Amino acid sequence: MALALRFEELLGGWAVRDYAELARVGQVSRARITQIMNLLHLAPDIQERILFLPRIQKGRDRIHMESLQPWQRFSTGRCSADDGMKCTSAS
Repeated sequence: MALALRFEELLGGWAVRDYAELARVGQVSRARITQIMNLLHLAPDIQERILFLPRIQKGRDRIHMESLQPWQRFSTGRCSADDGMKCTSAS
């Protein structure tokens, strides 16, 4: 989440031109950049919860990109973390 916010800053400040340049600099695919940037479409309260998760002391992170992707289908104004997967699409 923090990375998505930083990338947004870089793009807005013209430090990088586009997702392709971010991918080249970060040595990842453009698809991965898109996945990261799609986190910005999550509801603000979900973004906040992700940002303030406790630091991982040992082992791997419990949250994975694949578990967040279904949430990205929903409009940021119509979903909250408290709704669970019961929130509805804006369409």
